[in-house]
Amino acid sequence: MAKKQKWTVTSDTGTHTVEYTPRTLFSRAKIKIDENTYPLYSARLFGESQEAFKLGDEMAVISVAKNRRASLTVSGEIIPSDE
Repeated sequence: MAKKQKWTVTSDTGTHTVEYTPRTLFSRAKIKIDENTYPLYSARLFGESQEAFKLGDEMAVISVAKNRRASLTVSGEIIPSDE
């Protein structure tokens, strides 16, 4: 079972915290950016997906693999998970 993942990203606008909660059979995947939570509509239960969003002034993409593990890319750079 996939677990929550957390990243700490430092950008020109400050330090941001990104937390990914994987989808379950009965709930939608969520991404928490700083203190705001958003549903990931593109996240599938048994498929790969990507969703782009702004992190300060930079573009970020969260990619979810078939095993429901996520990776975060900010301005073309892969950010390692805090865990």
